[in-house]
Amino acid sequence: MTGDQRPLRVLFAGGGTGGHIHPNLAILERLLALRPDTEAHFVLSNRPIDARVMESETVPWTASDAAPLSRRPRGVWRFIRAWGPSLRAARRLIREFQPTVLVTTGGFVSAPVARAARLERVPVILIALDDPPGKASRLIARHANRKFLATFAATSPGWDAIPPIVRLRAIADDTPSHCRERLGLDPNKPILFITGGSQGARSLNETLIHIAPQIAEIAPGWQIYHQCGTGDILERLEHAYTDALIPHKLVEYCIDMADAWGGADLAIARAGAGTVAEVARNAVPTIFLPYPYHADQHQKRNASPLVNAGGAIILDDTTRADTNAPVLTRTIGELVADEPSRQKMKAALKNLASEDGAETVAKFVASLDSCRTESDL
Repeated sequence: MTGDQRPLRVLFAGGGTGGHIHPNLAILERLLALRPDTEAHFVLSNRPIDARVMESETVPWTASDAAPLSRRPRGVWRFIRAWGPSLRAARRLIREFQPTVLVTTGGFVSAPVARAARLERVPVILIALDDPPGKASRLIARHANRKFLATFAATSPGWDAIPPIVRLRAIADDTPSHCRERLGLDPNKPILFITGGSQGARSLNETLIHIAPQIAEIAPGWQIYHQCGTGDILERLEHAYTDALIPHKLVEYCIDMADAWGGADLAIARAGAGTVAEVARNAVPTIFLPYPYHADQHQKRNASPLVNAGGAIILDDTTRADTNAPVLTRTIGELVADEPSRQKMKAALKNLASEDGAETVAKFVASLDSCRTESDL
């Protein structure tokens, strides 16, 4: 860095779920390795999950009052009422922090920050995590200087396709037995890992409570590691697994996912972009139950490349535990009993995930300096 060159300052925006935050953290990890002079600041939502995700991080962050846009009248009013204050707060932050660039992963938090960046003449780099991109990403894309689409099978025109983005702390780097031991489970017994994402998944949790006795029968000798979210679900799952005599460990939120994936022999999961990327990167055979209420069903599209490669299975979440139970129980039983099939799935996933989307974005951002302007991007 020359004497008259300031550090690379990057403003990151995206929150409301861990799925919007973790990719930005992944990019920052790679960026610091390339440009140690990087200074970062995050803009997140005021939801509790955002603060939970950032508990173990040292990067400074600001909570935005931005609200998601809803079709319901009350939701529209909340969005309009929050837009002005969140936009003004973002402009103040930009003037104080003076970022070289804004990197955003979309979502409702990012929209006013991206608008503020345009008003303050700060270049905007957008990373969409789903294909097709969501509403906020499509809005931001109209004026973004660079647009990256981080999926396994990008099909949206006008976007630069890159591999999915995964945090380093979500990539297993140790033996399964050591990972299981650090999770507090038996290092010599296989693990069924269950995750509904950073906030848990109600219908998935309810289904596991319903089928716990059957799991004990079809998967003898197996243990469960379950990231279930907050609320009374923790106590209810504890009773279900204990009554079924299943060795288990329950956590509301898992910070270091590397051990969870590294110790898992089979997983049951939602199909958010981050989870799908982690499944592929860690090569864990997985049964996906995509979130059923998205109008565009993008979680199914997220997981489809893994299914097509032979590394995963997609089941429909009917939102009812009693109707989910038969097909999920049967699928678990078949995979538990068929280790050769699980090994084939694992090999298929290893062939799928080879490149690093976070590295791609970080290299691009690292090439920027204080002399760059919007027209150079």
